[in-house]
Amino acid sequence: MLTGAQETEYIAVIDDGHVKKQILTPGISDVKPTKFSSVQIHYESFLFKSNKKFDSTYDRAMPKEAELSMGVFVKGLELALLTMTVGEEANIVCSYDYAYGEEGQYPLVPQKCKVRFQVKVLSTWEKVDRVHDQLNMAKAKKDEGNGYMKAGHVLNALYTYKAGRQYVIDLWACSFDELQESRALIVALSLNMAACYMKTAEWKTAQELLKYVIERDPRTTKAYYRLGQIAIQLEEYDQATDMIKEGLTEWIEDTEDRRILENMITTIEKEQQVALKSKTQVYRRMFN
Repeated sequence: MLTGAQETEYIAVIDDGHVKKQILTPGISDVKPTKFSSVQIHYESFLFKSNKKFDSTYDRAMPKEAELSMGVFVKGLELALLTMTVGEEANIVCSYDYAYGEEGQYPLVPQKCKVRFQVKVLSTWEKVDRVHDQLNMAKAKKDEGNGYMKAGHVLNALYTYKAGRQYVIDLWACSFDELQESRALIVALSLNMAACYMKTAEWKTAQELLKYVIERDPRTTKAYYRLGQIAIQLEEYDQATDMIKEGLTEWIEDTEDRRILENMITTIEKEQQVALKSKTQVYRRMFN
């Protein structure tokens, strides 16, 4: 629970001091939202005096995504978010006039109640309308996500890749060259998202993304290779082997891509034999 002494460690977000912020974890980049940005955040909300939690995206296992200045977040939280960078985690304390007002939010928040939000910024992005700008923003988010991934910030990378993909996922009213570029970006960003899910062992989600990539571009070697890696984790050997063999039809000639996939099939078959031998030994011990 925060004490009055602890509250003095906060810095004022606005001049009257009715919104204050305490940085818990510094950001991992200089990227911060602007007044009309969209953000993806995790947060927990507490009554300040009792420290009673009344809302949490962590409990729902789903970050909150919203455009600022649309009234989705309380005023004090929006003002504080404008000062935060991607990856930053902070405590935000808001007086009632910058939170839920005189009436509160029955039955969760009493009247004239000061509240505290513990917030982490996962990603932020701008709304753009021109095709050229959408393509550029998608590329920028891919590069930004790559930077987070290399630094080991998998969750921030994932949500940044997701933000980048949103710019181009439904891009149709454009030239042929722009359409081809958007398709390539969708494939690249989806591959990167799958890599993030593999890092967090969310195998099925990664698997579905990779299948989507193959539908978009059947000659994406990385997608087949990663499906093979997932198959070993899930022990879905035959299914993965069949899919990779189907992929091999895209490379009739002897190329490096073909050799990579052939080697993956060999690896899967070896792992399948190891797994089968292990299970056989278990069954023998059970019946002896």
